[in-house]
Amino acid sequence: MVQHINSDTYKVETMGRCAILLTMLLIAVVTSIIPLLLNNSAAIFYTSVPYYITVVIMFACVMYLKYWGLLIGAISFFICGFVSELPPDIMLINCGVNILQLFILLMAFQFLKRIKRPNRNKYAHGIFYLSQYNLLLLFLFIAYISACICFNDQKAVLYVFASATFAATALKTIINKDVHLLFYTFGIALLPSVICSVISAWGSNVPGRIVTDYVLTWALSNYILLQTGGYLLFQLLFTKSPRQFRRNSIIEVDASTIAYYIAMLAWNVLIIVLLYSKILDENTYIYFFPWALGNTFFGLNLCFSLKNDAENVDNKFKWYENRVIVVEKNTSGIITIISFLLPLSVSFMKNIPEELLILFIANIFCACLSVGLIWVPSSNIKFIALLKNLKTIFYLYSITLLLISVIMIMFNR
Repeated sequence: MVQHINSDTYKVETMGRCAILLTMLLIAVVTSIIPLLLNNSAAIFYTSVPYYITVVIMFACVMYLKYWGLLIGAISFFICGFVSELPPDIMLINCGVNILQLFILLMAFQFLKRIKRPNRNKYAHGIFYLSQYNLLLLFLFIAYISACICFNDQKAVLYVFASATFAATALKTIINKDVHLLFYTFGIALLPSVICSVISAWGSNVPGRIVTDYVLTWALSNYILLQTGGYLLFQLLFTKSPRQFRRNSIIEVDASTIAYYIAMLAWNVLIIVLLYSKILDENTYIYFFPWALGNTFFGLNLCFSLKNDAENVDNKFKWYENRVIVVEKNTSGIITIISFLLPLSVSFMKNIPEELLILFIANIFCACLSVGLIWVPSSNIKFIALLKNLKTIFYLYSITLLLISVIMIMFNR
């Protein structure tokens, strides 16, 4: 750890390659949880379910991060297979097939960037244009996800939305004579999924009676998602390049940024442990909301911590102290809620599950940590700046754990 006289915060030095790997690990862990929470299907692997929305996120990773996106995919697929307790051979085959699909998507994307583009393709100039076609794609994307959740006849949903998406895209291609869009439709949205679904069905020994459904579900669902949400991201990221660290360079990272990184990683690891231990084995999709809320809070604070909070403030210590006080006041309210919630739940529940008690204890522990330290020497601005973020982290933990506990009580868990 290094300290600069003019800095408000503690700084930590690290290698560029270490920062890259840690960033990739966090993205992979967060991404792996999405299908684990949203998909309750007994499919052999998650890409053969109707709304495997992770394929869009993975496509964005390979577009923006190139080969690092393949590493993210490998880690994410392994975590999904491990938590789902897939047989080792099935997990290995499907991880390989999914990585192959990402590799094909990456190669197709790089090839597509080399094709001559008409001037009307504004994304080629770094401009995203909200055209009628893009609005239609956004509508189809949202409507498809909603239909998959609301309707039981998912085959009909697949065929209807795949037909509508293909018809709109074909019409757009014919009117604009857009070779770019034509190649995207077949080279990215359709063929990679068809090829990999067939390989997966063959390598996983999918029973013959369901091979057709398995391939169609994988191929058509991926086609809909990649042609709608995926194509919108394609336009946004077409000219974007990541801000990469030099692998052998030494970079300085704020200690508060590291704290938020560890907190966000720990939050997602906790969800993985709860899923693997079957504590969240019923109505898992409902737990998506507290998980997403926690990641939103931690992620935004992680991004904001990269900037200097009090750069133009005269009395910096007072500025940080006021924010510490705000966190402590909010946490006091959470402690009050927790104190009444547990006794009240006892009166309505015959048996309190052990895991619920553990979550309550962790909840109270995090809330108490947020209000434990209330005095800092006025000369130590660096420490109170770090303290502000640590208190915020434990306050966020108390909120998210409280939400999970409430959901478990509602479903008599």
